[in-house]
Amino acid sequence: MIKRNYLFGLVAAAAAFFISAYGSHAHTTVHGVAPDGVWTWVDGSTLIDQPGVYGTQGVPDAANVPGARRGAASWTDESGRLWLFGGGGFNGAGTSGLLNDLWRFDPDTGLWTWLGGSDGINQPGVYGTEDMPSMGSWPGARSGAASWIDESGNLWLFGGLGFDENGDEGALNDLWRYDPVTGVWTWADGSTIIDQAGVYGTEDVPAAANVPGARAPAGSWFNTDGYLWLFGGSGLDSMGQFGFLNDLWRFDIASDQWTWVDGSTVDDQTGVYGTEDVPAAANVPGARSGAASWPDATGGLWVFGGFGWDSTGAGGGIKDL
Repeated sequence: MIKRNYLFGLVAAAAAFFISAYGSHAHTTVHGVAPDGVWTWVDGSTLIDQPGVYGTQGVPDAANVPGARRGAASWTDESGRLWLFGGGGFNGAGTSGLLNDLWRFDPDTGLWTWLGGSDGINQPGVYGTEDMPSMGSWPGARSGAASWIDESGNLWLFGGLGFDENGDEGALNDLWRYDPVTGVWTWADGSTIIDQAGVYGTEDVPAAANVPGARAPAGSWFNTDGYLWLFGGSGLDSMGQFGFLNDLWRFDIASDQWTWVDGSTVDDQTGVYGTEDVPAAANVPGARSGAASWPDATGGLWVFGGFGWDSTGAGGGIKDL
């Protein structure tokens, strides 16, 4: 079961926090202006498997730091502040498991703030009522969720491997929105229980019943069209079969509806490459998990690599763009 093992075995990462100053312009850090092409160690430990230091919720402190973790969701807001949610790692007591803590790092002050969620591990989700913001709502602990930030500054979170409302562990397909102004989560769409199949509907036709199947980790983008985009991952197809996916989805924030845009409704599909640098309607990336993804300035969506299926049906690491 290499596919499911991949989902449950995301690569571990240490808690040391670095900021890149690589590129054509210098970047301001808490240590001043760093020269191009140079990394700066900004915060966190130089050792592995360190517990988090949570401090007081909502209060920034020099001693605060998230515990070591992998597969966390992340965002950058318009003020340049860095946001971090969950992942698999170490809580405040040094116990390992899945996390649902929300953190914010301010590069101007160099301070972390624990904003909410548990300082424990393996917490179930508290969903409340769909599309109704509630102070009591909070996503369950998870790793490998997709994430976006919209034009209004809201933080969005989808799926991952984690815990549902019953405390059962598996793949998730819930969609959440966090308002940084009010500090409130809203369960926006998807299921409250694990391992749900995708509901695809008709290609390119939005529908209230449509929803991507549970998965992690998928590619994600928010670009100039104002939609949330989602591609692939390891998860459940339209038949409830677990495997690598190559489906492309779009979520319209205004209408609160998903659209299946492209790719297959079934798992483990090989890539159709066509001719290099020649677009074609038949072209589609093969099913994969853990791909890198970016939007460009013209609204194009880019995908690189991952772990999945090549053009011949062989499984492994992929390096296509």
